[in-house]
Amino acid sequence: MGLDMYVYATATRTPAVDFPEPADAELLHSWRKHHRLHHWMSLLYRTLGGAKKAFNLTAVVIDDDTLDYLADDILHDRLPDKPICFLGHGDADRKDDDLAFVAKARAALERGLTVYYIPSW
Repeated sequence: MGLDMYVYATATRTPAVDFPEPADAELLHSWRKHHRLHHWMSLLYRTLGGAKKAFNLTAVVIDDDTLDYLADDILHDRLPDKPICFLGHGDADRKDDDLAFVAKARAALERGLTVYYIPSW
């Protein structure tokens, strides 16, 4: 058991949170056990009105503004440092990989795609 994290791109328009995965979704990036990033995304999910008790197997859209905030938090080492019980251990320095994700997500958004994050644990 552990934390698997995925970002997809889709041409389907979706609400900001709590939507079924689109059939045309293509994997853009993934991580395993990156608790700090997952916690950042869970805060985004709640801020955007996510209603599910557990932020698991549910999606949250990532837009340009979100990427700006995320990139700044990555660059300044401000991802929340909160342990998540029962999801394993991980979280070595991932700054380069996280910034590579931001670049891929920006490119997908520039192509007019919707980008979203979904965790599985």
